[in-house]
Amino acid sequence: MRFEYRPIPTLPRLAWCAELSRGSDTARVTHGPAVETARSHFSDGAWDGEFAEGRPDVAAVCMGMGGVAGEGKWTFVTPDHPMEGLYAWHDEGRLLVSPSLVFLLCESGQRLDSNLPCYQSIMYKFISGIGSGVGRLPLARGRHFDVYRLRILEIGTDLSLKARLKPDPPAFRDFTQYREYLQEKLSLLNANATSAARTIKFEPLCTASSGYDSVASAALASKAGCREAVTIRTARPAASGAHSLDDSGVAAASSLGMSVEEFDRDAYLRVDGTPEAEFVSAGDLGQDVVLTAFESKLSNRLVVTGLHGDVVWSKKLPHRPKRDIIRLDPGGASLGEFRMRVGFVHVPVPIIGAKNFPDIFRISRSPEMKPWTLNTKHDRPVPRRIAEECGVPRDAFGQYKRAVTVLLNSEERLASMMNPISRASFDEFYRERRHERHPSTQRLYNVGYRLHSAFDWLLSKPNAALHRFNTGLTLPNPLTSRFAHDPGKPSFLLFWGVELLASRYKTD
Repeated sequence: MRFEYRPIPTLPRLAWCAELSRGSDTARVTHGPAVETARSHFSDGAWDGEFAEGRPDVAAVCMGMGGVAGEGKWTFVTPDHPMEGLYAWHDEGRLLVSPSLVFLLCESGQRLDSNLPCYQSIMYKFISGIGSGVGRLPLARGRHFDVYRLRILEIGTDLSLKARLKPDPPAFRDFTQYREYLQEKLSLLNANATSAARTIKFEPLCTASSGYDSVASAALASKAGCREAVTIRTARPAASGAHSLDDSGVAAASSLGMSVEEFDRDAYLRVDGTPEAEFVSAGDLGQDVVLTAFESKLSNRLVVTGLHGDVVWSKKLPHRPKRDIIRLDPGGASLGEFRMRVGFVHVPVPIIGAKNFPDIFRISRSPEMKPWTLNTKHDRPVPRRIAEECGVPRDAFGQYKRAVTVLLNSEERLASMMNPISRASFDEFYRERRHERHPSTQRLYNVGYRLHSAFDWLLSKPNAALHRFNTGLTLPNPLTSRFAHDPGKPSFLLFWGVELLASRYKTD
């Protein structure tokens, strides 16, 4: 079994698509210039093992994707976070596999179903838990792609496919054991990413803010050799209320001995192009587009973030305690195309070991954490202790809850929050393509969306009470989640993004 490679310099740097043929012992991989390749393996990321051994498929922690050729089978690996994964297409004796929805659409000749307004709900489900990580993405003409997240795929020469779960993390007895596990895995990821055996090394860089999660992750990164950080100066007003909009992580990162560079949250509005397109093409509404501010610093980087800390490090019970990785929002799920084009490896530190949420939650509320428990609304003793024991002053972080993401979830926000060039491009696309959706389908979803919103409003107070009393329970909306998002103009963002990005995946 072996891989045969077709490098194309004009492809996004970390993009790839593998083609397997029934009965063949050779898989052809078309890829961008930063994908690491060898006869028996390839990778776009890093893992907690020796890079030269080429075995991301046996790693305890893998951030990125890749493939391994073995005895009688190919193995493809997804990241240990649910925000990205693999798409697969079966077609008459061949199988295509890619981390890019757009690349797979181009290579397979398929297209999305313009009569389906609920792609955002469908794709959000794939990141909402381990059990939801395998499913089907509907396409036009009744076809579909298979979707895999938090899985390892084993494919035989007859193209039979088996998806197995990633390995479990160990049990965590106390804070020290948990912190040491995070530190060890982050250090091993960094060693892999900077290995002398690599063609391209990914040097560490962390994001920092005034919040808990990125600061704790930066503290661990500093112990693993990271010396640089980037930060957004200000948060979005709606998330900050009457408090200061200052969200800079300069004070916290500087106390860790890092050099820090500040950027503006709205930098994407001044980009000469359509920056939102590659963020909305993942099915989310492009909320991570603010990270384009960091683009000049991200190439060839192992980018350490605090994504998922709001769930796994919470002292309030965000869901019933179970061994799972449950994302309560799609943050980070729109980064894929941006990551592949710019060329960086994403390491959301709180995801490491997060499957063992019951132990982590118990530690958060244990007596040993009392000195780091402030009993505030957004109290998180675990990241506070990590940061403070690394030398970050108590008043430098975790004082208020802030957010920087962009929400393109209504016509009003499309008009006010999109880059002017993007807005003109999308408005023209919407005028030309809105009529491809059947009027009866649009009416059905409009009614469903209004009813779903009404139920959300009715359930908001009882659910707030359940959260206040730390039950881990939420009263579900009786309407299906396919009606959870605006089926009007925002539902066309995915189609617009996919059409614009298709030009970057020409392989002829």
